[in-house]
Amino acid sequence: MRAPLLIVVSAWALASCGSAPRPPDAAALLVEDFEQDTLWSLDSANDYAALSFTGQSATSGRWALQVDYCDNGREKAILRKEVDLDLSGVRALLVDVDNVGAKSPSFALALRGRDGALYETRPVVLHPGMNRDLAFTLDASGFKAGTDPALWAMGSKEVNRLLAYILPDKSDGRVIIDQLRYLGGPVLRRDQARFIDVARPAGDVERHATAEIHASVAFPADRLMTKEARADSFMRRMTAVSARVRAPDGTELTLPGFCEDIAAGESDAVYRYSLRLSPHLAGEWRFQLGVTAAGAVSWSEPLSFICAEASAHRGPIQVDAGDPRWFSRADGSWFYPLGENVAWSGDYEPYLKPLAAAGGTLIRTWICPWNDGLDVGGKLEVVNFASAAHLDHLFELAETHGVAVQLCLQYHGMLRGDWARNPFNQVNGGPCTDAREFWSNGRARVLFKRYLDYVVARWGYSPQLFAWELWNEADLTPRFTDADVVSWHREMSDHLKAIDPHHHLVTTSTTSPSAFPEIWRLSGIDVAEIHGYDPHPGPSLSRLALAMADVRRPLIIAEVGRGWDAPDDQGDHQGAYLRHALWISWMCGFSGSSMPWWWDTHIEPNGLHAQFRPLAAFVAGEDPRGHQLRAVEVPIAPGWDAHCLIAADLAYGFVGDAGALARPGAAPLAKDGPRGTLIVSGLSPGDWTLEIWDVDAGVVASRREMRVEQGSLAIPTGDAPAEFAFKLKRLHAAATGVRFEPAKR
Repeated sequence: MRAPLLIVVSAWALASCGSAPRPPDAAALLVEDFEQDTLWSLDSANDYAALSFTGQSATSGRWALQVDYCDNGREKAILRKEVDLDLSGVRALLVDVDNVGAKSPSFALALRGRDGALYETRPVVLHPGMNRDLAFTLDASGFKAGTDPALWAMGSKEVNRLLAYILPDKSDGRVIIDQLRYLGGPVLRRDQARFIDVARPAGDVERHATAEIHASVAFPADRLMTKEARADSFMRRMTAVSARVRAPDGTELTLPGFCEDIAAGESDAVYRYSLRLSPHLAGEWRFQLGVTAAGAVSWSEPLSFICAEASAHRGPIQVDAGDPRWFSRADGSWFYPLGENVAWSGDYEPYLKPLAAAGGTLIRTWICPWNDGLDVGGKLEVVNFASAAHLDHLFELAETHGVAVQLCLQYHGMLRGDWARNPFNQVNGGPCTDAREFWSNGRARVLFKRYLDYVVARWGYSPQLFAWELWNEADLTPRFTDADVVSWHREMSDHLKAIDPHHHLVTTSTTSPSAFPEIWRLSGIDVAEIHGYDPHPGPSLSRLALAMADVRRPLIIAEVGRGWDAPDDQGDHQGAYLRHALWISWMCGFSGSSMPWWWDTHIEPNGLHAQFRPLAAFVAGEDPRGHQLRAVEVPIAPGWDAHCLIAADLAYGFVGDAGALARPGAAPLAKDGPRGTLIVSGLSPGDWTLEIWDVDAGVVASRREMRVEQGSLAIPTGDAPAEFAFKLKRLHAAATGVRFEPAKR
């Protein structure tokens, strides 16, 4: 028995979730509102066009489908969508089309039966501007000449493809399509998904805490014709549920959901979904769930939950609105990423706990074949729920310890040594015969976006998520051209920006500042990240800072170490290299600390998390935003390095024993530091305070007031600790940093 199409928009949805200037015709029932993953694509055999979603000209809900087409000498651009509909009894299809421009293209619809017959309507000329309620009657008067009504009467019972035609008027153009409806008897679907239950968050939710919605959805047994189609259906079902959400201030968003389990019911497969939100406003949040199946949407009953005013959370991390060299939280507080790589671990607690205790604020972890890979046996059909649950636990631990997580979504080996088990490899059912095709293959890009859809739906809720990292060391991957890699990053970063309702940062990483410089100019890439392995951190980090000086966004050295092999660092039991890399990264003006790599073979076994504590204490209470700081290397005694970060009214410095790096098994800090005077220039005249910091203990060793007369200050080092840092602050400074006002969301 066939179930009716349950996609009539409720009165609540029109009043509170939609933004339509008028309700639809009461006699017309909605087929497509373009609010979900609507599955429209281009028929590549006969078109040249681009599809995207836009809020412009939406006549129902928030989104409409934008089509940018070209008059390339072909008859028409064709849009298609796979469906499973019974249209018998339907008299007409209605649609709203905004023709953006002065030309007058034509628009038509077509329907294909399961027998392969194509039923095309007569085209309608579009006038400039909004063309509301275009009507296409499904009878002899509405179909093109020569269509047999008797054949349509048979074919209408099993329609498996819906098409839209745009016939250019001798020019390129743009149309925006919304609110496809039908008139007549009920439309029946062969693959009707239905909500079994929906559970709202239990109790009130604090601001920036987690509100979690649960739902169970029944899908009938699959009757898909091909293995490829079956796999495609399963992939779509991983994110088939989403919600229209209305915040207390009336703003609306689409919240993606994710499948976390599949169980067998009496006659159906039961998919369990969760939707996670971090509400930023106190008050009532209203929502309604929709599930997409076979090209149409079914809706749950509307529900709501309350967000309480109280909050212990400071909100997500973002590029600072007033000074884009730095980061801040949603509440306006400055955020400094200080941390390490923990790229994989069966248990993250042994790393998060000591890092947090030492003042660390960030870890970087990978999704890779041996650590929480989301595929199952190299296949793209379903998600590895056990791996996903392990990552859930990581974000729970991160919240407990107050540490942010940078989640790296792909590592370079997936296109090299691990290509044989890559889900995008044709051997595993993927679309690519050659690893280099990954960057340019259109089908691979579509599938990767679905992977991103799931990742964002599952972990995008968390304020502890620092950034999505698209690739680890993208320059180490095979490719046909560098332009393919840049184009891929443009498309995927833009997709993340479009689907992430919590607006997390997006980054990627390379091993060289000269690799793909165009990537750092993409609007969708928020943070530049370079990796640097070199036994001499002072010169190497300074070179990276200079090479990336023109990058107009935050910069982090996301991997650092003496070398690429574990033994390169293991002999440094005292962590001399780590100490220098951390302090010098601050003095280079990087937006976060250098992040050491050897977390499991070097840092944790030697108890070196303690090396983070002195720098954490040093930067606590600082706010460099708005100060025009510049990195300077200052001459000092032979064998010693002095790295400074200087502005007119503020200066920092680190003096380190460069010779200690050449004897990694050595020691404690040298007892005798450099003797003499350190000259710091570029300072404004006036009275200053000088603090000398012990970089081993992380405490102020001495404090004094000094006066600058000619723009320079001589800092005596005779009584300073062997290795030390300093802070110089001008009393009564005219500039005290940036005035931050949180960006409106």
